[in-house]
Amino acid sequence: MASDTTAWSVIRTGRELTLHEFEVANLPGSVHLVRSFVSHEISQLPLSDEARSDLVSAVAEAANNAAVHGTAAEGRPNTVLTRITRLDSAVRVRVRDNGRGFRPKLREWKPPDLMAERGRGVFIMKTLADEVAYPRVRRGTLCLLTKRFDEPVRESIARPEESAKKRRGEGVLREPENMPPVIYRSLIENALEGVWVIDTEAKTVFVNNRTAKMLGYSAREMLGHPLRDFLAPESVQLHERVKERDRTGKSQQFEQDLRRRDGSIIHVLIATSPLYDETGRYAGSLGLLTDITERKRSEDELRESENRYRSLFGAMREGFAYCRMMFDKHDRPADFVYLQVNNAFPRLTGLRKVEGKRVTEVIPGIRRSNPEIFQVYGRVTRSGETEQIEVYLDQLKKWLSVTVYGLPPDHFVAVFDDVTERKLAARQAKEQLEASEVLIQAAQALTSHVELDKVMKALADVLLRLTGHKRMAVALYNEDRKDMTVLYAAGDRPFQAGLVFPYESIPRPVRKLTKERRAKIVDYDRLPKEATGAARAVGARLGLVAPLVLADRLVGIVSIDTPDERVPFDERSVRLVEAISSQAAAVAQNARLLQTARENEARCASMFDAVREGFARYQAVYGKAAKIVDLRVLDVNPAGAALSGKPREQQIGRTWRELWPDVDPQLFALYEQADVTGRRVRFEDHNAITGRWYDVRIQPIERGEFAATFVDVTELKETEAEQARLLEAERRAEELTSRLNEINLIINSILRPEEIMGRVVDEAAAAMRADSVVLDLPEDGMWVPRYTHGLPEILGRRFRVEEVPFLDEAIRTKRPVDVADAFEDPRARPEIQRQYGIPSVLVAPVVSRNEVIGAIFFNYHRAPHSFTSAEKDFASGLAAALAISLQNAQLYEHERMVADTLQTALLTMPGRLDHLDFAYQYRGASEAVQVGGDFYDLFSITPARIGITVGDVSGKGLDAAVIMSTTKSIIRANAIAGAGPEAVMQRTDSMLHEEVPPDIFVTTFFAVIDLPAQSLTYCNAGHPQPFLRHRNGEVEQLAVTGPLLAGPLTTQPYESVAVTLAPNELLFLYTDGLIEARTDGEMFGEERVGRILAGLEPVESRQAIDAVVAELTEFSAGRLQDDMALLAVRRMQ
Repeated sequence: MASDTTAWSVIRTGRELTLHEFEVANLPGSVHLVRSFVSHEISQLPLSDEARSDLVSAVAEAANNAAVHGTAAEGRPNTVLTRITRLDSAVRVRVRDNGRGFRPKLREWKPPDLMAERGRGVFIMKTLADEVAYPRVRRGTLCLLTKRFDEPVRESIARPEESAKKRRGEGVLREPENMPPVIYRSLIENALEGVWVIDTEAKTVFVNNRTAKMLGYSAREMLGHPLRDFLAPESVQLHERVKERDRTGKSQQFEQDLRRRDGSIIHVLIATSPLYDETGRYAGSLGLLTDITERKRSEDELRESENRYRSLFGAMREGFAYCRMMFDKHDRPADFVYLQVNNAFPRLTGLRKVEGKRVTEVIPGIRRSNPEIFQVYGRVTRSGETEQIEVYLDQLKKWLSVTVYGLPPDHFVAVFDDVTERKLAARQAKEQLEASEVLIQAAQALTSHVELDKVMKALADVLLRLTGHKRMAVALYNEDRKDMTVLYAAGDRPFQAGLVFPYESIPRPVRKLTKERRAKIVDYDRLPKEATGAARAVGARLGLVAPLVLADRLVGIVSIDTPDERVPFDERSVRLVEAISSQAAAVAQNARLLQTARENEARCASMFDAVREGFARYQAVYGKAAKIVDLRVLDVNPAGAALSGKPREQQIGRTWRELWPDVDPQLFALYEQADVTGRRVRFEDHNAITGRWYDVRIQPIERGEFAATFVDVTELKETEAEQARLLEAERRAEELTSRLNEINLIINSILRPEEIMGRVVDEAAAAMRADSVVLDLPEDGMWVPRYTHGLPEILGRRFRVEEVPFLDEAIRTKRPVDVADAFEDPRARPEIQRQYGIPSVLVAPVVSRNEVIGAIFFNYHRAPHSFTSAEKDFASGLAAALAISLQNAQLYEHERMVADTLQTALLTMPGRLDHLDFAYQYRGASEAVQVGGDFYDLFSITPARIGITVGDVSGKGLDAAVIMSTTKSIIRANAIAGAGPEAVMQRTDSMLHEEVPPDIFVTTFFAVIDLPAQSLTYCNAGHPQPFLRHRNGEVEQLAVTGPLLAGPLTTQPYESVAVTLAPNELLFLYTDGLIEARTDGEMFGEERVGRILAGLEPVESRQAIDAVVAELTEFSAGRLQDDMALLAVRRMQ
């Protein structure tokens, strides 16, 4: 053992504790004997409870591994050495073996409550208080603390040859030769650990009382039962692997879940060793059981608590550092080591990878720059108390607020936060407060005077006291000339007031103020002499120049220095001078303005009396609710007095109500408006005394005081009124011209005289803005109102021209006559005018061919009206248009009479025909011209044969009527001559081609009714298909059988078709004006006609015509776009 005997040291703060070595023989149970010695020695180490417990478990397991893997072949014990070294805050475990080369897995025994991470080839196992580290070892070897025993013990556990013999021959359960059986049995039965022996079938052959009590059985009850009966379900597979390993002769240690009698589960630590009989064959296994249920539960709780702690620890917003304080030999704090930091530490400090390092390494120079940190940390570490400090670390450029918790004797925890922003804000607030006090003092000094000299002196006192310098000057900047003029100077060797510095003599840094607008320190000694001659002449060497800026415009500068000396300026003074200068700019400007105002006031006073415009100052007289109820005259210039109509001396000091008792109260409201808003109010006022108009402008001076100017604008008002009148007359003339054009369009677009006249009087009333309009026409030597707007009661009354004298004048002169006051004008009869309530009237004669054929009256009922030339022109133009319209109406009447006569002649039908019931109707598209091309005919060919014709000639008027008559005559003549329908059509077509123009065509339906044969034979030449209604109510249409008459030449023949026409069956014929009638784009259509005919009951010809016409009238609102001819024929019995 001498070669393996080595002393290993534990170093703790300069003190040594020597551990002995342990030897472990490969004997069953030797591991448990070694554990007690190991636990005792480790308990002396300066470790935390958690680290100490974990190290005991690790050593014990390593000892077990040594026992399991060891053999006696080499003739010496399987000795394993472990070195434990504590350096600073780390416990370092170095491991080696004796050459056996066994490879335990590290993770199998790693303490569960420690967090492992890999560093550079090193496994780090952390706790809060300690850190256990061990290097990655070759071949995975793990070593064990050993200790030299005295000889008796050594012989009993460390003779490998004898141990091997006993293992092969006697077995380990036999009592030691030197121990009585009773004692040995008692030791086994009452051992604190459970003992369980099973045979080769894994059946229980022995358990001690401790084992039985663990499982809730008696020892007798457990005998004979297989081990499987006591295993937790999930542990059965693990047991099979353990049992197989026992058979190979290997000892092992593992954790196992066992099921108690009540079904609950306990956790045990089992160390097993195989048993052999006398022949050396495997006879079973011995297991030593330790109940670790409580330990497992504690481990789980500790792990959960550790996880919660680490989650909170990592999420802290504040920085956290766990450190060990290092003291020198005089027990003074010399340094400290970072043991552990949280995630916020590098974020707040910018320092990384500090764990295990001294603060003097991490922050060089901190001992010298911040000795107070070491004093506080050392004091807290020793006392265990808590202190809080704020410290500035120049190396980090940060302020930290630190709370230190002592953990005697040599540890502490620092919790800190970055308060740099708060500290900087506090410092800035302090500086701002000091600056505010200076600025307030400056403002008070500047605003306590209004005279320019006093303001400048106050400014100089403030600036020189603030900076400690001895000279100050203010110069004004001229933007046009780019030069500067000294306005004020004070102190030693001051500049001369009024001195002008040309642009080229101004130093360059001062010139830059025109753009940069920031205070500058000017070093005159370093500037070229030619650019600083004037400044150097008065001893300027180092000065401060600040801009005077008003409304973003440089108005001047402030210059501060000490003559012939280079007295420096600190940053604070520069900022304050700049701020005070910004205040002084406005104050100086106001003082200058006040001085200028006073100078101007004298000039204004002399001008006040000379101006032509009226000027006055008034003071408000307030009544209830602070309303202005009167104005007192403070001053008025001569022009104002003249305009108001009262002498100046009489007005001053008196109120308006005293001067003008009838003053309009509304004027006070205008002054009150100016008083409340503070804005100028402008209005026009008419002076009843002078009869003049004035443009008045009120300017509020201060609360309750006003300045008012008066300008006589009477002539201007008259001019404006005339211009407005002319513009209105021009606009009115344009409006009436436009309305007259619209009326002309109406006259030209409507043919019916009744509709034209009704529309004209309505439009004329709107255009002339008249209350009523009446159109009179001469009838039998009298004048009769025929059309009116707004005066229906006058229609039909007959007047003699003598009753309306102004009408007689209009007829004689053939010109419009206006009567503005019909109640007084001798040209009017007052009784008639009063009867209808017409005070004003304009009449225009309607003249055609130098003959008056009508008169139009424009009446105004509500108020008298003065007629303009534009209105008279409108009346004349309208009368001329009515003349043309009335002429057209006469022509229309004549043409209508002719058309009615011709239409009646062309559409004459027989009174009656035997065996036939027939009805017909013709409707023109426009009542203006009733002669069209639609026609029908019904005639007897023979007593038994009846001819029926319906047709439509393209076009309208007399030409269409002639072609219609020709067509009827040709068809009738050929039919009576005996030709069939197809032959009649062929001959008619040939004759029409010779007679009618090429752009005319005719659609025609011709049929012959054979009464005895009850047949209808027809030929349809392009005409809309007639309807045939049968007795059962069914309706069919008769097809087209040939081309148009007189249409384009074609080889298509005309064909006849014969159908039955039984009694009470109806033939309904029509032209296209019926089916092409439209409303909102929708056509009346053939389908609608067929539906009407199908719904008739009973069926009569007139009933059919009336039903179709009634629905057509409702559909089209009585307006047709084309002529329409209808013919219905019913065969009677």
